[in-house]
Amino acid sequence: MNAANTNQDVYGLKKGDNVTITGVIREDFDVTRIDSISSLIIHSSNNSLPNTQILTTGSIGTKASNVIDAEQWESVLIKFENVNVTDLNADGNAGPDQGSGGNRNFGEIFINDGSGNVRVDLQDGNHLYHNMWDASLAGNLTLISIDSGATIASLSGYLYFSFSYYKLIPRMTTDFVGYTPPVGINDGDNTIPDKFVVEQNYPNPFNPSTVISYSLPKEGLVNIRIYNSLGQEVANLFNAVQRAGVHKINFDASYLSSGVYFYLFTSDNFSQAKKMILLK
Repeated sequence: MNAANTNQDVYGLKKGDNVTITGVIREDFDVTRIDSISSLIIHSSNNSLPNTQILTTGSIGTKASNVIDAEQWESVLIKFENVNVTDLNADGNAGPDQGSGGNRNFGEIFINDGSGNVRVDLQDGNHLYHNMWDASLAGNLTLISIDSGATIASLSGYLYFSFSYYKLIPRMTTDFVGYTPPVGINDGDNTIPDKFVVEQNYPNPFNPSTVISYSLPKEGLVNIRIYNSLGQEVANLFNAVQRAGVHKINFDASYLSSGVYFYLFTSDNFSQAKKMILLK
């Protein structure tokens, strides 16, 4: 029971009401609820809403339902700042939901502020952003398609738990502040390469950004992931279908510390990793 995100009456409540509710706390599919309401007292109305709680993505991450570090924020209005979109589809391949296998798309993406991935559910809010979970979204020019590698200055919403994961649910378009597409994604000339080529990033060493260039002999799904020297993934830089040709993508590592990193390029049956050095 939560009236914090609606102007509609819920048990006689409106946004901004200060209330005391007596009922039974239940865990319903690992979601905490107040049921069997026996008393509801409205003390005052039109109050200012509580301040948004600023958290790190890693503080929620992919924790289980009974981990208090995450559960204490369930249904609370929270905010993540300076995040990267690390994966366009948290449940499978990029693109519309195919209904089976690895091609499920429930409208959930991963974001990361450098402390760990956390899910964002784009389907359940009233906003303009989507991850192309349905092919029909492509023709709607009033909507905004999220890009892998994009940055968001701040992203707010309430924390919800469903299907084994905590996830942020943005409520409205204004919850997305400073959305910036990955401007480093560029198509090169129209020459069709005869083989896969992954160039050394330039500059290298770099601070804080560098460019990764690569050639595709045919259209296909391209995935570029960034790993630290311990083999831990720190970013899913790009995950989408691209046409044959020469391409470039910018990697902004401003949220990472100095050190040795590796970028792993995968497309079709081709895979190659290269080392790069971040010096701050």
